[in-house]
Amino acid sequence: MHIDDFGMDTITLAGDLRAKLRAVREAGFGQIMLSARDLVGHPEGWRAAVRDVQSSGLRVTGFQVLRDFEGLSGHLHDYKVDIAKGMLEMCHALGAKVLLACSSTSQHASADPDDLARDLRKLATLAVKAGMQITELSAAELARFREKVKPVIDKHTQSVGAETVAALNAELAKVRR
Repeated sequence: MHIDDFGMDTITLAGDLRAKLRAVREAGFGQIMLSARDLVGHPEGWRAAVRDVQSSGLRVTGFQVLRDFEGLSGHLHDYKVDIAKGMLEMCHALGAKVLLACSSTSQHASADPDDLARDLRKLATLAVKAGMQITELSAAELARFREKVKPVIDKHTQSVGAETVAALNAELAKVRR
């Protein structure tokens, strides 16, 4: 294994984008996870930030983070769709294959699984239009993934509480139906 096979996340680093890129490269890493703030905070605009990333020689592993996308309605939904489109445009320009999207914690978001699924389908459609690929794990891949994370879950069940883990698994089972 070589350090070039690993990357850094810019969220863990201080400074402007150029300083972060330089630090990651000088540390010997070959990959980088970027934050939207890295691009939109660039003094010459986000397209100049993309050029800086490309000239760094670092491979972009992903772009983060789209927050509170699903479950909203009306003008809030429209606003988040515009944010998603902008982030996907930046992903495409960077050559990023991954846009991290975390689940909504907005008090304005619906908890209805049908609403959430509708919005996530919309996000997937937008991503495909932006040239990104959506991967759905096969049953075998999903089983292998669950098998690999089981020791981590088992290790932390004691500190989190078996009752909490059981409640989480019950909720996940409802969503998977």
